[in-house]
Amino acid sequence: MTRVEIMPGPCGFLTTVTAEKTGVKVRGHVEVEVRVKTDCAAVNKMMEALGDKFDSQKVCLVHPGEGPFNEFAKTNFPVHVACPVIGGITKCVEGESGLGLKKDAYIRFIDEEDFVREAVERIEAMEAILDRAKDLLSDPEKNAEEIKAYGEKIDELEKYYTGKDWKEDFALDEKGMLPADLKRGVLSEDGIYDMLEEYSSFSSK
Repeated sequence: MTRVEIMPGPCGFLTTVTAEKTGVKVRGHVEVEVRVKTDCAAVNKMMEALGDKFDSQKVCLVHPGEGPFNEFAKTNFPVHVACPVIGGITKCVEGESGLGLKKDAYIRFIDEEDFVREAVERIEAMEAILDRAKDLLSDPEKNAEEIKAYGEKIDELEKYYTGKDWKEDFALDEKGMLPADLKRGVLSEDGIYDMLEEYSSFSSK
């Protein structure tokens, strides 16, 4: 048995879904019994119309917008495509039938203040790596063993520099959303690049 809880948001219609294999095979596919508890009239109407037993592959292994729940919702649900209930029902069936892992999925709105704070913490962490790497590379012969040991941290910095986080942090800086006193050498045009060039030269020897 697999059970999930879905909180759609402003409507407040907490929905609990239970899925359980029936032991029956439908054209070789696992059949699952689905029970839904909710105060949402549209979802209750859907379950009454569709019944409670489903071919798991016809629910899960279809394109977005397809499958019995989505087909019903197209013509019977209110105009609210963002409702996560159908996705939650599908995840429950997927987990019970073995077509996917039972891992939590969520949507979280991030306040601008939290978003900026996360960026600041990330920049400070990357700045510390950059400073340490530059310090070590200032005397590569003396610090050769330490540089090698610090390689994973430098790789982490390179991943940051070439990924989306650096672009997002740079954009925040351009918009003036970062604290004025924040040390931000990692966001300069050449700060990380020059250090990586030095590290590459060291590693190739």
